[in-house]
Amino acid sequence: MTEGNRTVAAKEWTLEDYIDLALRRKYLILVVFVAVFIIVLAYSFTRPDIYSATVTFSTEMGQDAGLSSVMPYRYYQMSKPVEYYLAVMNSGLYRDKIIKAAATDSILLAHGGLSADETYGLIGRIGLSKEEYSELMYMSVTANDPVVAYRIVDIAATAYKDRSREIQEEEARTTVEYVSKQIALAEENLENAERQLQEFKSKTKFTATNVNDGIIQRLNEIENKVTELATQRQLAQANLNVYNERLGQFEDQISAGLWDFETPEIVQMRREIEELQNKKNALEENNGSARQINQLDGDINERKQFLRDAVLKRSTDTSMSKRPAGETQEVAAYQERKIEEELNLFTLRNQERYYVSLRDSYRKQHPNMLEHSIELAKLQRAKTVNETLYNFLIQKGEEAKIKAATGTGGVKVISPPSIPERPIPQNTMRQIMVGVILGLGLGFGLAFGMDFIDKSIHTPEEIERYLGLSVIGTIPHIDYLKNKAKATVEKKQVVLAGRKNGHATVDKDINERTFQLLPLLGSKNPLVEAYRNLRTDLQFVNVDNQIKSIMMTSATPGEGKSLNTANLAISFSELGKNVLIVDCDMRKPVQHRIFQLEKTPGLTEYLARGQSLESVVQKTAISGLHLISAGTSPPNPAEMLDSKRMTELISQLSDQFDLVIYDTPPLIAVSDPKILAPKVGTVLLVVRAGKVNYHLVKDAFSRLAKVDAKVIGAVLNGVGTKKGYGYYYRYNYYYNSEYYTSGESKQRRKKSYSKPQLFKTR
Repeated sequence: MTEGNRTVAAKEWTLEDYIDLALRRKYLILVVFVAVFIIVLAYSFTRPDIYSATVTFSTEMGQDAGLSSVMPYRYYQMSKPVEYYLAVMNSGLYRDKIIKAAATDSILLAHGGLSADETYGLIGRIGLSKEEYSELMYMSVTANDPVVAYRIVDIAATAYKDRSREIQEEEARTTVEYVSKQIALAEENLENAERQLQEFKSKTKFTATNVNDGIIQRLNEIENKVTELATQRQLAQANLNVYNERLGQFEDQISAGLWDFETPEIVQMRREIEELQNKKNALEENNGSARQINQLDGDINERKQFLRDAVLKRSTDTSMSKRPAGETQEVAAYQERKIEEELNLFTLRNQERYYVSLRDSYRKQHPNMLEHSIELAKLQRAKTVNETLYNFLIQKGEEAKIKAATGTGGVKVISPPSIPERPIPQNTMRQIMVGVILGLGLGFGLAFGMDFIDKSIHTPEEIERYLGLSVIGTIPHIDYLKNKAKATVEKKQVVLAGRKNGHATVDKDINERTFQLLPLLGSKNPLVEAYRNLRTDLQFVNVDNQIKSIMMTSATPGEGKSLNTANLAISFSELGKNVLIVDCDMRKPVQHRIFQLEKTPGLTEYLARGQSLESVVQKTAISGLHLISAGTSPPNPAEMLDSKRMTELISQLSDQFDLVIYDTPPLIAVSDPKILAPKVGTVLLVVRAGKVNYHLVKDAFSRLAKVDAKVIGAVLNGVGTKKGYGYYYRYNYYYNSEYYTSGESKQRRKKSYSKPQLFKTR
């Protein structure tokens, strides 16, 4: 898909993703699975016994095949499909027959009887099946009582036979009516055909004797001969055109042929060939002797050869002298083929003229012979067809009447039903397995649906996919760590070493974030290690130029940027660095509450009232860590942060401290981070897993990009270590915790207690 100007690749699910989904939505999947499983289990063990009774019957394949030639499709069908029988069973007439028969059945009445609703419900349990390539069909009924199942299937089969017989009678009556109409029409057509034939004979005096005396046959033979010669002539002309085209490719005039030379010798030879050919055609037409025909063939071939040689010699003498030696043989070959094809064409034309003349002569001697013979054949054929159809309809009409009176409906019972002795096996294990599969499938389906609806960011891969921004660190969300620290404070009655009027006091309203500071968690738990990893990654972002200033911000409130600012500053101070936190969230400042310091004087007093830098920098209980609180909330925070004095302060602090971290408001809420980002130079975006919509994070990132802020990466905060969202993060923190806590069980039993730096005992 496309997000803005970036193309975001669709996520490809792996086995780890499916396991991760199951862990994140395990309660939903478990609830759905248990609910479905309990329902299926209860049904399996409380389901009453079910009995099945079956009747086997055969069906006729259809009507007499002879009717297929006269019946339209809607009246005739060779083999009815299963859908036809199901349609009969679902018809209201069939159901009414069963209900009426069941209400008066003596066995059912003796067994307690059935109401109309009960019978109607049992009709819905009637099943019908048909074997492929077979006339056998099976009708079965299931009921909780074996006698009821037996009687209902018996009644259903009887009603089905009756209904089938009624349908067949209706079809037979329709067939008789249709055939009767066709008989009347065929009788009329037959009378018309006989009358037309008689009128033709009386008018033309032409009978079948005229057709049989050979005149028509001879005329047809001559017509076929003319057609054959015309085809051969056209083929010979096409071949001649090919030779002329090939010879025309040469530069000289070499296309001289049989008709290009008019010498007395050649003209006489053509005339003799034509006369001999006519004599031969006459002999063949009059059944002349074979010896005479062979002699004429020899004379014709002899003169053709003489004519060929004469024409070929003259053509060669006029052109070969001008031709290069390399083309002489090719030209001579094509010239010889051309002369031979012209002689063949000459012979075919003579034969065609002869047979055309003979055909015309026959037509003059016997006018209208062909037309009369064709008309006579047509009339005789019409009479024969109508006569055959009429006789056939008479026969089938009688058969249809007999079938209408004696039809059985095409249904014959082969095996009658009997009272079932045992119920149908319930197969409880299969039902339970179906319940398991159904429960898991429905649970995972709902989990997928909720996961699809969830548009929040959960993993570093999603940040990289949607923003193209690398994730520098991941901070786990472990509630028990915070609770453990809170218990430690209460048990040891320790106080925070803050300053109130110069005295260390106990603040009864300690900020909730205070219990999540690193010193309260101990140096060997996963949360501390996560900040160490973040600190290390930041140190290696730019090895040549170490980062001096970092602006921490987020897209929306509540994503943990302030707590991450405090813990990251503590982590850097543990390296012996001189670190300063500047609380730039003048609307809702929290840093002074986290470290239990004074809110004023702070940044507002420095920027607006001209107080000195030394007066607003407060020391915390952490060695090397200082804080400039937000101070008094001003009416115009954005203008103050955009002032020249703020720009000078950022430059001055970078010179005095090893690292300065600026805690700023959320980007979506106010414009303060957009003002500070270009001034500070390095921005770290905090994203809380599972809380913020990725569209909001993308919007926040785009706002920073518009002011050319240098966003070095993101911190994914609150990553679940028990709810899924990735094998790496879950097991990373798990094994990290195992690594640091293994072997410490004995030390935990010691009475000595090592106090964190942030606390002092009262």
